[in-house]
Amino acid sequence: MFLIQRQIPSDASSLAYLYECGGKGKAIAVDVHQEGVDWFIEQAKIKEVEINTVIDTHIHADHVSGGRELANKCGGAYKCGI
Repeated sequence: MFLIQRQIPSDASSLAYLYECGGKGKAIAVDVHQEGVDWFIEQAKIKEVEINTVIDTHIHADHVSGGRELANKCGGAYKCGI
């Protein structure tokens, strides 16, 4: 089992993350920006992992969250840390 973390800079003040476990074929997306939803889906296909959990760690004042949209598109669970 191995874990790969990808840090995705979206603008000067905000980051999103994709944590992949190739051994299990699963992934977790964190703090997804609305404009990054398709990128996460593409990366999951390339890496042959399923995004089964999407997490927003807090309310985002600096961007619109794409977390719920990504979870709906992937069939994964959505969790919000607020």
